[in-house]
Amino acid sequence: MRTPLWAAAALLLAADLAAPAGEKRSAGEAAKADVAAFRAFLAKHYPGRKWKEGPTRLDTPEIRKAYGSRCFYYVYSAPPMEPGVTGKYVYEEYMRRFEEYRKNYVSLTVEISEGEKITPLHSAESFNTGLMKIQSEGDVKTAAAAILSLYGAFRVGPGPVKADAVKVTRAGKGWSAGVKAYYFQGTVRFDAAGNCTGVSKFFTGPFPE
Repeated sequence: MRTPLWAAAALLLAADLAAPAGEKRSAGEAAKADVAAFRAFLAKHYPGRKWKEGPTRLDTPEIRKAYGSRCFYYVYSAPPMEPGVTGKYVYEEYMRRFEEYRKNYVSLTVEISEGEKITPLHSAESFNTGLMKIQSEGDVKTAAAAILSLYGAFRVGPGPVKADAVKVTRAGKGWSAGVKAYYFQGTVRFDAAGNCTGVSKFFTGPFPE
């Protein structure tokens, strides 16, 4: 049964009043601290780099179900699109812009835990930390949607993916879960124990004419 909004608000207020004064921190304050910690991490590990999107928090029903209260942020920088026409000067301009992108921009998804500890999600295995136990096709859909939401690829950044958009097939004793959206295709593979063993996303359009 769904909790009425007034009841939920009362519970939140009671929890806040019960918390020791020294431990109170609003959601806005927590978000500001997370963003500051992420920016500091980027400045330390990617000095001089820029980004085109973020820092932005990723928070969806699928992520919350798959990872509980864990907190995720990302920055993303889309590379320049290949020109839709040919020609020496067009190609040279594209290569100049791509080299600038390669040298100066960064894309990264991280988990930020208590104490502003930053953990980059840089491989399929890194998505297993804190992941829900997978026992059914429905669990696979939820977990795959959460992982594809968090995962950023070369031309496809992180962004919400719904569980009902995921198609699941058996892959040996494990599962393969895929999504075909209007601009990308993504796949997540799980072994028999429910561990993520592979994740991919690639851009499918629209391309310049």
